[in-house]
Amino acid sequence: MEIIPFKYDDSYPASLSKTFIDYLNKEVNGKLFIIQEGDVIIPLLIRKKSIFNIGYFVHIPLKNLSRLNVEEEKRFLIYFELFCKRNNLVDFILPPIHIENFQHVPTNAKGYKLGIISVKLREKSNDELFDSFKPIYRRHIRNAEKSNVEIKFGQEYFDDFYTIYSEKLKQENAVFDSYDTLKKMVFNDNNDLHVQCGIAYLEGRIEAGILNFSDSRNAYYMFGGSSRNAHNGSFRLLHWELIKKYKAMGIEKYQLGANREGEMLTDKHQRLASFKMGFGSEIQEGFHFIWVFNSLKFHLYQFLLKLKTKIKR
Repeated sequence: MEIIPFKYDDSYPASLSKTFIDYLNKEVNGKLFIIQEGDVIIPLLIRKKSIFNIGYFVHIPLKNLSRLNVEEEKRFLIYFELFCKRNNLVDFILPPIHIENFQHVPTNAKGYKLGIISVKLREKSNDELFDSFKPIYRRHIRNAEKSNVEIKFGQEYFDDFYTIYSEKLKQENAVFDSYDTLKKMVFNDNNDLHVQCGIAYLEGRIEAGILNFSDSRNAYYMFGGSSRNAHNGSFRLLHWELIKKYKAMGIEKYQLGANREGEMLTDKHQRLASFKMGFGSEIQEGFHFIWVFNSLKFHLYQFLLKLKTKIKR
């Protein structure tokens, strides 16, 4: 096992583009490590903060850019743990964003179930895909079309997207990315991230917006929102037009994000998952985890975070 230089290839998943890694690293402010054993690689951001070496998984391990099977993943992560400990790389590692999931939880990791919701595109025709939607979705989409809800795609609609996206998250008192952060990702200088920006309009009003990205295999629902008084079919119609667009591009799956369980599941997450499952989606079962290599430092880090939160209050 060794650390190798990062060399982007356009056959890589979108989340391994330099543009997307730079987006993730804006908050992390770490150094990228690509750790390889044979034909398996795993990307890791490592941040040095005070006495802590904090790792952040960028992606699950890949073998020739494909997902490992369960036994391959178990074997690789055993050697990965030994390599990290031997080289004193990290004290603990935090999970990736909700694009992929692991197939098991390693020893010494604090894991939880996290599925990935996706619509499989390759096996079905457009009619079959539409028929797999919940009946109420199909009705709302048809009503939106009858009401002349208009869907437009293009980077030139980024400002309209950001307007609706930021307004929606402000209403929910949620954290969201700044205008400059997302604009830098959309209009990237590296030309290595394929971005789709879609807007739904009704009588000139912005009804809904979505900002996604894709690679040769998958498309990823990343940022989106609808206005408070939007037509009840606008957001669903926008997703449906994206699904048809991805189908025409030859993409295999449209990944819609996480399905949480147990104590990780809030009412909000339940509503989001229910909305995403309405598109005839399936769940790829799996896990996320926090992997602790140095328990003393991990518990100290957690204590300091709690202390900082109390002081801020």
